[in-house]
Amino acid sequence: MRIGTWFWFVPLLAISACLDPLDLKLDAGVAQGISIDAKLVASSPPQLRMLAERLFNYDLNSRQRISMQSVWLENSEGDHIEIPQRGTGIYFLEIEDPNFAVSDGIQFRLVITTINGSVIESDFEPLWSLSGESNLEKSLVEVERIDPSLGLVRTQVFQIDGRVTQASSEPNANARMRWDMQETFRLKDDLDQVCYLTNNRGITNVRVFDTNVVTGVGTVPLLSLSLSPFMAEGYYAVAMRESLSSTALKYWQNLETVVERSGGQFEPTAGRLSTNYTYVSEDPPGEIFGFFYATTQDTSHLYISPDEAGNPTPFCLIPVPMGPAFPCGDCLEHQNSTLTKPTWWVAD
Repeated sequence: MRIGTWFWFVPLLAISACLDPLDLKLDAGVAQGISIDAKLVASSPPQLRMLAERLFNYDLNSRQRISMQSVWLENSEGDHIEIPQRGTGIYFLEIEDPNFAVSDGIQFRLVITTINGSVIESDFEPLWSLSGESNLEKSLVEVERIDPSLGLVRTQVFQIDGRVTQASSEPNANARMRWDMQETFRLKDDLDQVCYLTNNRGITNVRVFDTNVVTGVGTVPLLSLSLSPFMAEGYYAVAMRESLSSTALKYWQNLETVVERSGGQFEPTAGRLSTNYTYVSEDPPGEIFGFFYATTQDTSHLYISPDEAGNPTPFCLIPVPMGPAFPCGDCLEHQNSTLTKPTWWVAD
């Protein structure tokens, strides 16, 4: 059996705690706060996804998923539906109730009761959709990077661009949008199993764009991909494009600014992330972070062939001194792996 070094993947979470890497400063004297990240996706059927966590100020990275007494989704038509808990702090529902309307122009909000009886409400958020598909484009370009041994070097990367659409269902407004990026690649392990593994590309690859401010743009850069052994057996870059309201756009722009700060003297001052949650009960027990919004979502896939990547050596065939390399001992140990080829994997 081939031996190798441990290689850890970032797991793909069903519901991402998108604030997790951020420095969420609690005000002096406040012992703890709550982070609630939630969105309504107008898919078929519509889905409500929510993650609730408690934050502690003695360690800004200290988080604990927490249960709520109840979580309700309401719309501006007067409909409401309860969202069940699927695991501690994880709330999810595919909305198949024909009496709960999810369509363009309707507004939605969450009403949450905590375990201790405090009531939290989000602002109403409208649902708008985008026209056209979010097609991806790729190009092989050279970039300059710092190598610890060689200093400044030039290396090839794949530049992944997303196509921008102008049209939105929102009256008297153009499209507002954001992208998340993933990757799915094929890997043959030491047991001769062929797995398809999916990873998030990380929050630093969140991109937002507002065609009300900048018009006439065909594509925007989303991601630079280094040539790697994970492209040796087939690789897809995957982009999820979401529609945004004006308030959700401001939230994601703020988030992107915080994430991409490099400490330069001309950067905007780091501030608190906005939230659209409010305690409506008396004596709030702490602060609230996070955001709720409604969105339509479409997914695009872009294949990079082994030939295009320069036919690198497959990862599990690279000889290294310690092992077996994760996940080469058993590729199904990866949290987001499957032996079933995705239905959209049509390249080969």
